[in-house]
Amino acid sequence: WAAVSVGHLQVLSVVFMVMLVGIGEDMAMHLIARLEVLRPDRATIRGAIVMAFRAVGPGVITGTLTTAVAFAATGFTRFAGVAELGVIAAGGVSRVEDLRALNDCGVEGAIIGRALYTGDIDLREALEVTA
Repeated sequence: WAAVSVGHLQVLSVVFMVMLVGIGEDMAMHLIARLEVLRPDRATIRGAIVMAFRAVGPGVITGTLTTAVAFAATGFTRFAGVAELGVIAAGGVSRVEDLRALNDCGVEGAIIGRALYTGDIDLREALEVTA
């Protein structure tokens, strides 16, 4: 996604991409930790997942959105490496063609939440493309 969104990569953008992966991992850890508290025996995992999302989902979503907005704000700077970081960090994948290209490159995951919300990507089509 990073190279597709800006056409090339600055060294600074690559360095900050590592940070973004860490932030994304942190958000997932909040959900997993809550899931472990709710169902350590994993007896009724489906219900526990719903409860975990209800419990920490709003905080995770708020944290993710505010982080995306903060990174997007860097897109207005004149320093190319930082401006590209803003585009990369806040963008996510917005088209099925992007998913296809990422899948062809061996990428196993992508952020498509906004595109699903706006209807730019149909979930069934996205699943078919990446299957």
